[in-house]
Amino acid sequence: MTIQSNELEFWDDIFARYLQVKGHQEGWEYAFNNAGRFADLAVEERRERNRIEDKRKDEE
Repeated sequence: MTIQSNELEFWDDIFARYLQVKGHQEGWEYAFNNAGRFADLAVEERRERNRIEDKRKDEE
């Protein structure tokens, strides 16, 4: 499975949010220690983005 550039941007955005809250080193440790939770959050956020996009397309 290859990761596309938009996937990297997506994950970078999620990690950046926690880095802002936790600080650099602690933020990365938190991110790696909670990778499963991040994956769940990413899936939820992706689904929400897709719902919004689908709704927008349906309205056009």
